[in-house]
Formats: sequence, structure tokens, C-alpha cells
Amino acid sequence: MFKSSSVVVHLLRGCLGFGFLGLAIYLFIQGALLTVVLGGFSAICGFVVLRGCPACWVIGLILTIYNSGKTCEPCAKKDK
Repeated sequence: MFKSSSVVVHLLRGCLGFGFLGLAIYLFIQGALLTVVLGGFSAICGFVVLRGCPACWVIGLILTIYNSGKTCEPCAKKDK
């Protein structure tokens, strides 16, 4: 559910998601109404890109690394 097609794709998604979350924190610190609204939008984008919270992203990274060398059963049967 959380894993990506490859480790590189997952890491790129993480960089983008954590960048959005960092931008949200920076904009919330600024405190003006427009920046708070943009910060909220940035936080939502960060969680969408990460497919949940940062802990979910880490779980997905572990699953992606664990399953990166394996093939699915139907594909393995097709090769025989």
C-alpha cells in the first residue's frame, strides 16, 4: 500500500514531500494571513505526496527496499 515502484521514485517523493512540509513550517512562522493559508496548502500537498504522515513514508521506504529484488508470483510462473 505504501511502497513505490522503485527506491529512486520513493526517495524523490520523499524529497518533494518533506520540502513541502518544510515550506509549510517556514510559512507558518512568518505569521501573515496569506502565508498561513499558503502554509496550510503546502502542508496538505506534503502529506498527499508522502501518501500520509512521515512515518508512513518511512514504512513505505522499508517495504520498497525489502521488495525491490523480488518478483511477484504470477510473473515468476510466467517465466518458467
